[in-house]
Amino acid sequence: MIKLLAIRVAMRVFSWITPRAAEYLAPPLAALVWYSVPRLRRVTRLNLRAVFPDMDAEQRNRVGRSSMTHYVKGIFEAGILWHWPLEKMYRLFDGVEGMEHFEEARRVGKGLIVAVPHYGSWEMLNLYLHSKGKAAVLYKPSKHPDVDALLRDKRSRSG
Repeated sequence: MIKLLAIRVAMRVFSWITPRAAEYLAPPLAALVWYSVPRLRRVTRLNLRAVFPDMDAEQRNRVGRSSMTHYVKGIFEAGILWHWPLEKMYRLFDGVEGMEHFEEARRVGKGLIVAVPHYGSWEMLNLYLHSKGKAAVLYKPSKHPDVDALLRDKRSRSG
C-alpha cells in the first residue's frame, strides 16, 4: 500500500516537469542512480557484456550510463502520460517514423502488429497510435497486483 502511494505521488510530481526540463534533469539524476545503486550498475554491465561482447568495458559503461539517462527520462514521461490532459499530450507529438505503414494498413482495412521495446517512449507510442485509430496493446503484468491495476488504469486513459 505504501509502495503504491509512493508511486502515485512520484508520478504526480513528475507530471509537473515539462519534457524540456526532463532533458536537463535526467542526466544528473541518472548519474546519481548509476553511481549510488551498485546492484543496478552490476546487472546493467552483465547484460551489456552478454549483448556486446566485443565492446570494451568503457564503451559498455558509456552505453549503460546513456541507458540510465533514457530510463530516467521515461519515468518523467510516465508522470506526463498519467496526468496531463490527452489533448495537451497530443500536441507533443511531431510524428512517428514509419507511420505511413500504419496509415496504409488502415486505408486498405488490414490489421498491423507493431512491436516495440519495453524501455523508451513505447507508452507514448501507444497513446499516439490510439489517437490515430483503434489499437490494442499487450503487456506482461506486474508481479504486484496493486501496481498492475494502477498501470492498467493509467494506460487505458486513452481508450
